[in-house]
Amino acid sequence: NEPFILFNLASNRFEMQQYQEALQYIQASLKVSRPQDSIVRKLFAMAAQCQIKLGHTSAALNILQQGQSIYPVDAEMLFTEGALRIENRDYEGAITTYKKLLD
Repeated sequence: NEPFILFNLASNRFEMQQYQEALQYIQASLKVSRPQDSIVRKLFAMAAQCQIKLGHTSAALNILQQGQSIYPVDAEMLFTEGALRIENRDYEGAITTYKKLLD
């Protein structure tokens, strides 16, 4: 139940394109991590990427919003959200999201 080890296992599974298994390690790591831990931002971003790869864009957006409630200006999460919004033809939402990157 070491957050960093679980993070590394998640990263490994993600690289191996085992997205469902990566999500399990991500969730386990998030449960034992503190918001100020350096890996938490990346865990949320990676969880969103897993959901995208699995075709679950709504779940990915929900995860990104959860992550941004803790880290409102995380560049990776904002960039991913903007790309998802473009993919979903939510151009106004994408513009709003990308503007946050510039502020």
